[in-house]
Amino acid sequence: MVQGTGRIGNKGARTKEEAERRKAVLPELVARYMAGGPENTIELLSTEFNIPEKTLYYNFKKMGVSRKDDTEKRTSMLKEVSQAVQLNISTQAQKLAQISVGLGGRIANKYLPLIDAMMDDGLTLEQIADAFADWYEAKPTTDQRISDLESQITQMEEHIGTLEALTEPNYRYKLRVGILDKYAKDIMRGKAYGIKINLRQTLEAMNTDLMNLERGLD
Repeated sequence: MVQGTGRIGNKGARTKEEAERRKAVLPELVARYMAGGPENTIELLSTEFNIPEKTLYYNFKKMGVSRKDDTEKRTSMLKEVSQAVQLNISTQAQKLAQISVGLGGRIANKYLPLIDAMMDDGLTLEQIADAFADWYEAKPTTDQRISDLESQITQMEEHIGTLEALTEPNYRYKLRVGILDKYAKDIMRGKAYGIKINLRQTLEAMNTDLMNLERGLD
């Protein structure tokens, strides 16, 4: 317990030392008093610090220290917060009602056959609503994936076109060789079996096949 006499500060203090002591403990007194609690009343603080109650009241009032004011401020703030919460809840409820009526009616009218089919599959209205919301949330990702695939297909088609241009001469050559090989084998087979072959007609037929091949490829 701190011992001393007189008032806080120089005014009314019986000694300079006492005035300095009270001035030094004043911040602690204010902090203790504003902290509240049964151990921090004016009466108990006066006894503990050996300072008259009226002196404490005088200095607290001079400094604007008041539990009452603090309580009133807290009460006012809580009231404002409560009103804001109630207003927010009311606004949210009104917004939800508008969304339910507007969005629900639109979906029900436009997608009634689909909703009927989903309900026939055992889905509840809540599950159907979740399904619509999940689809919409995934839509940007799905659209991006489709766009990427379309771009890849375009690139593949371009590559295929390039490869076709590069391989066309070889392809034509392969088909020509195939025709020539066929007629050459026919002639050799005929000679092997002693069959008389009209070489002129055979060459004309071969030339016709080659011309048809060119027209077909072009």
